[in-house]
Amino acid sequence: MIILRIILLPFVLFSFTETSFCQELKLNPPSVDHPLSEIVQSLVGDGIEISKFRTNQRSGSAIGSFEAPWEGFGMEKGLMMTTGSIFNAVGPNSSEKKGSNNRRSGDPVLEKLLGNNVKTYDACILELEVIPKADTMAFNFMFASEEYDKFVGSEYNDVFAFFIKGKGIENGRNIALIPNTDQPVSINNVNHGNMDNEYPAVNPIFYIKNTDSLSMLEYNGYTKLIEVKQAVVPNETYILRLSIADVSDGLLDSGVFIEGNSLHAYHESYQVRFPSGKYNLDGTSISQLNNLLRKMQMTKSDKVELAGHTDSEGNYDANMELSNNRVNAVVNYLVNQGVKKDHIKIYARGETMPIANNDTEYGKKQNRRVEIKLLGSD
Repeated sequence: MIILRIILLPFVLFSFTETSFCQELKLNPPSVDHPLSEIVQSLVGDGIEISKFRTNQRSGSAIGSFEAPWEGFGMEKGLMMTTGSIFNAVGPNSSEKKGSNNRRSGDPVLEKLLGNNVKTYDACILELEVIPKADTMAFNFMFASEEYDKFVGSEYNDVFAFFIKGKGIENGRNIALIPNTDQPVSINNVNHGNMDNEYPAVNPIFYIKNTDSLSMLEYNGYTKLIEVKQAVVPNETYILRLSIADVSDGLLDSGVFIEGNSLHAYHESYQVRFPSGKYNLDGTSISQLNNLLRKMQMTKSDKVELAGHTDSEGNYDANMELSNNRVNAVVNYLVNQGVKKDHIKIYARGETMPIANNDTEYGKKQNRRVEIKLLGSD
């Protein structure tokens, strides 16, 4: 069956020297005062150096920076890549069919990943040469699309991938995967299903349907914040290739948001877990923290990153407060043991970044955590 999609796109003229606002959302394409090099460097956290970057985005607004101090978004600022225009991401979600056909070429690398002679369009590509200072590299992202939910389970499965290549990964690898799986993040792999074609829900715990008319996003749906990570060899150069493209046509937009300062490298990670609704440290937690302290002495590393998380029980605001209390409990213990407070990075994520299914008791237990990372050197 041949499916024809006829979409009337409004003609909107944007000035690329101005900032676009929707409530608290700010979007800026590269400019003389805000060059792409500066936007790229804003991704860098501890233990990572970006030595070079390349992009196919020479003009226009398919790539830029964002500021979104909205707790439900899971992050405040970073870099955005899209198959259309970053300005099409501006909410509220007033249209189900918004997009820009830039008539850019597709990405053969993504087409090879998809197989079956699938064609891509309007690719946006960013390549980074990065040097990690520790043995694990990671960053956080969120994927959003106007293809949700109507085209879930169809050929219009807009695609993106984060490929990494370097020592120990000579053939390259896509690391944009659903947590604890080998499945790539895509419209057909993260959704609430599609009743029109009887497509079942797939990994729904990572998906948010954008039904809130006050939302700062135009996209019909988006994923929760997801971390990607990869084992690497310290002080070696790796190529990180970020790419997103429309599939089967160049109409409706999709976008990837990468959190600022989240591209980092760390030596080891630990997880302190908590009972439901609690934030006090027990004996097991203290034992894990003491192992961390010994490792810090051995490696002479003195910087750590803490991120507090909850399950989905309770309301959003209460979970944000609970995750903050969990982080502070760990901070207080480390400081009392001699770690400098200004060497501790703190994030309270609430329920925005699950790693397991909140529909099961086991999954909820996995999500009630503080993640601790022993960071690489600057």
